[in-house]
Amino acid sequence: MVIEGIFDGTAVRPLNALNLSINQKVYITVPSSKDEGKIKRQLDAVNKLSDLLSSDESKELDEALFCKD
Repeated sequence: MVIEGIFDGTAVRPLNALNLSINQKVYITVPSSKDEGKIKRQLDAVNKLSDLLSSDESKELDEALFCKD
């Protein structure tokens, strides 16, 4: 799962609601300004593809791309 958020000076606040447990550990990677555009384009492409899939297929795609468990 990739979460887009904003740092408010104290904490990172997600832009969208999250389906996470309270106190669930997360890892945050802050891209450099040169990587930010590339990451945004990649996420937009994944989101467009995800819109074409069923919810089950979309979940499988997210797990395959972002959850290496």
